[in-house]
Amino acid sequence: MFFRKLFFCVFLVCGSFAAAAVSFHLTSAVENFSFLNSLNSGRSLYEKYGGYQTIKKIVDDTGAALLLDPVTAPFLLSGSTSEADSFDRVLSCLDQQFSSLMGGPYNYPDVSYFRGAPNEGYSCYEIKSLQSNFNLSPEVYDRFMVILIDVLRSNGVSNNDVKLITEQMNLQHDDLVGL
Repeated sequence: MFFRKLFFCVFLVCGSFAAAAVSFHLTSAVENFSFLNSLNSGRSLYEKYGGYQTIKKIVDDTGAALLLDPVTAPFLLSGSTSEADSFDRVLSCLDQQFSSLMGGPYNYPDVSYFRGAPNEGYSCYEIKSLQSNFNLSPEVYDRFMVILIDVLRSNGVSNNDVKLITEQMNLQHDDLVGL
């Protein structure tokens, strides 16, 4: 419950910008998922690791760790706010992205119905148009990846699958890191 409250407070402060870097990163990786699926003998990582409940835990754990990290937290807390991005919407869209990335039965970008979404769902948008706003430092990017790897491993994702996921995500490094 503590982490849920922490998430709520931070996402109210930083709105869509805080999630945008993670969101863009995952969107680009999702586009390359067929590669991951083919390397995993046709069985999706989503199925292999238990479906939505695992995805939800990975999203929650990653966000909490990013907010507690002294390198990534200031970046997340410095973003702009948007009334359109509620805490549940941000998490719902991240659930949708991770689910799609890992081969689940969802597309991204699309409408997400996770986490108490209204009947019409939450619209999850393509983040590429915002990439110039990210200007992540190499240090923040590297910490994000270390945290994500730790979270994936702590949630039972094998080293081989962690490597596949991070290789796909790293294809977008130059789009996210300000040079």
